[in-house]
Amino acid sequence: ADSISDDSIQVMGGSPLQLVAALVVIHGAAAALRQSGAGPMDVQAYVDERRFYCAKAEGCPLLSHTWGQVIATDPSTGKTATFRDVMAGPGWAKEWNWGHHPEHVTHATGPMTPDVEEIMQEMKLYNPKALNLDRFYMSIGVKGALANNQTTDDKIKEMWGIEPVVGKTEELVDEYDKSQSKMFLLQSVERYNSAVRGGARAAILLHSTC
Repeated sequence: ADSISDDSIQVMGGSPLQLVAALVVIHGAAAALRQSGAGPMDVQAYVDERRFYCAKAEGCPLLSHTWGQVIATDPSTGKTATFRDVMAGPGWAKEWNWGHHPEHVTHATGPMTPDVEEIMQEMKLYNPKALNLDRFYMSIGVKGALANNQTTDDKIKEMWGIEPVVGKTEELVDEYDKSQSKMFLLQSVERYNSAVRGGARAAILLHSTC
C-alpha cells in the first residue's frame, strides 16, 4: 500500500505528533458527547422549517416513525411529508428545529416554552378560530434521553388547561415492538394517533431518535 510521508502530513497542516494530538482531542470530545447523552440536535442550526397542511383538521395528521424520521399523512388525501423531528397540531405538521429560538433546546433542557408558544402560532396560522386542544403529547425520544421540562408542562396547562401526556415506560397494550428502546416513542405516537382518529384535537412534540 502507498505510504504517507511526514512531509505530506506537514503540508496538510502540522507535524505527525500534532495530527495525532488533534485526533485524540476529537475522539475524546466525541466520547464525552456520547457519554453525556448529547447529540447533533443539541447544536442544530436554525433553517426555515418545512410545513405540511391537511385538507381538514379532523383526523389529521397521522404520524408514523422510524429512527430519525417521522412521516405525517393526511388520510383523506394520501399526501405525506417527511420530517426529522416534528411538532404537529390539528390540521398541520412542521419540522421541529431545536435551534429556532434564542434559547437552544438540548437533550438536557427538554422542550422549552417557546416551542409550545410556536405550536400556538402555527394553530393560529391554520385556523385562528380553533385554538383549543383536548390532548398534548410530549415525546421523550426512543430511549428516553430527552428531558421532560416542568416549566414547559406548566405552560401547556396555562395555555390550554390540560395536563401534557409525557411518554413513559409503562407496558404497551397493543402488539408493538416490545424492546425497551422503542417503548417511549411508540407510546407517544400511538396515543397521539389514537386520539386524532377518535376526533380529539391533539398536538405533539416528537423527537425521533434517542
